[in-house]
Amino acid sequence: MGIYPPVHTLLEDSSDRDPSAVALVHGDERLSYGELESRANRLANLLRTRGIERGDRVALLAENGSDYVVAYFGI
Repeated sequence: MGIYPPVHTLLEDSSDRDPSAVALVHGDERLSYGELESRANRLANLLRTRGIERGDRVALLAENGSDYVVAYFGI
């Protein structure tokens, strides 16, 4: 694992500690850690239902913003 934990575990830990804390700000949009984790998990589950498995390569093409961050964690 190296010196630093994987970034997705940092999200999970932060969400567990305080799910209402602000995790992301983009323009007028704000997502809490709980919302970010929930949206990322929904995407991950959707990808699994479509046959994507751990270790599969998934391309990410999105503009900067909350959807990009959600997709990053969901993938």
